[in-house]
Amino acid sequence: RDASLLPDRERLAAGGELELRADRVERQHRHLLGSVAGASRHLLCVPRGDLRRSAERVPSRWVLDLAAELAGSATSWWGHDLLDARTPWIRHVASFDAGLRHAPEPATPQEHRLVSMLAAGGRLDRAGDARTRSGVEVVLARRSDAFTRFDGNVGGAGLAIPSPVGSLTSPTRLERWASCPLAYLVEDVLRASPVENPEDELEINALERGSLVHQILEDFLREVLARPEAERPEPLEPWTAADHQRIEALGRARCDEWEARGLTGRPIFWRRDRRRILNDLHDFLDRDSTHRGGRHTSPVAAELGFGFDGEAPPVEVPLPDGQVLRFRGRADRLDEATDGTLHVIDYKTGGFSQYRGLSEDDPVQGGTKLQLPVYGLAARAHRGNAYTPVHAEYWFITTKGEFRHVGYDVTDDVLEQARSALAAIVEGIEAGRFPAHPDTSATRGPWVGCDPCDPDGLGTVDLRRQWERKRHDPALAPYAQLVEPLDEEVPA
Repeated sequence: RDASLLPDRERLAAGGELELRADRVERQHRHLLGSVAGASRHLLCVPRGDLRRSAERVPSRWVLDLAAELAGSATSWWGHDLLDARTPWIRHVASFDAGLRHAPEPATPQEHRLVSMLAAGGRLDRAGDARTRSGVEVVLARRSDAFTRFDGNVGGAGLAIPSPVGSLTSPTRLERWASCPLAYLVEDVLRASPVENPEDELEINALERGSLVHQILEDFLREVLARPEAERPEPLEPWTAADHQRIEALGRARCDEWEARGLTGRPIFWRRDRRRILNDLHDFLDRDSTHRGGRHTSPVAAELGFGFDGEAPPVEVPLPDGQVLRFRGRADRLDEATDGTLHVIDYKTGGFSQYRGLSEDDPVQGGTKLQLPVYGLAARAHRGNAYTPVHAEYWFITTKGEFRHVGYDVTDDVLEQARSALAAIVEGIEAGRFPAHPDTSATRGPWVGCDPCDPDGLGTVDLRRQWERKRHDPALAPYAQLVEPLDEEVPA
């Protein structure tokens, strides 16, 4: 096929400086003919199908030309001519299984093990090769309805799984277990995080974009809080033109820094993204003026840290069994209203679709949203009063997120729901439950939602079906009840 981005008719305008797509195909044809002409014996393989697809594969026209030549045919062959032919120089292999059963001798040690397995009738007790028995055991276990050690049930494997109670932890780390325990095992226990190569990125990735915008807003707010109290904006006082000029200057400086560090992707995309980021900063100030006026609030802290050396003590959350979780983290912003209510804000630079339904009635969403309750406790500790009213919210501070606010009042009921979710998470980690839990939406898009679940980027449909089969196992039921209650209908 011709190239859709740069077809041959466009390449011709370069006067021979650009290779034509048609020339490349013809050169490949010459390479094939040269290989055939230079060898005394040839074996050409033509696949009839693909195990990942249901459609048949069409034979290459070059193979059909060679087959017609071997047959001494005066006319060209079609695909069905080759697939239906019965001659000594064509061997039809019905399937991989048939090839194993009827091959004169195995081509590899792996084929030898598989042939031995077939000869034993597929029974583990009759197969003599330990490696083959282990492989079959893995396949059968994963196809079963039971939650086995090959699916992440490592509680009885004698592994030393560190408990979150034994050290400082963070809300996002425990959220990771609730979202996908396999991701927690791989990234937080085994320390096998995905490798990011900034030089391969066409655009600035979401993580670096978020870090950049957070840093700009932190720079700006720290400068505001460093002003004399009389010069800080009152709740009903909007940000001034000078404030807009200052946040743009800070934004440009940080954008230049990120670009110099090679974190912004290709220049053609970065010029667009840079404009969007700077425009969003001005929109942020305009909307913040409205936000502060409506809530009657003023900023009192930026990057409120707790649990780090030289900063506030960790936030402690007692669990129902008497254990205590100790959290560290940083809340992006803390405001105070004229009535004394504290407003904790966590900035988000992505979309808000994953936060739909977040409310005081469902504040932690199965343990996958734990930041706001913990930040609310940190805000009370900062004020020095455990009974101070606190409102916590995520603020989506970009055009993509429509500058939405999603949050709730941190009440006793909210904290009780958070403790219940935290207790289930700690119990699951200590029990060694690390199943793969691909999201239903991860099967519909071209992106990779969870690297441990989808390391090859080919999708998680089969893994999702495996989860559906095993979620009723008693060993997995506590986790399933947390994230997808068994009495609720699961999306197809």
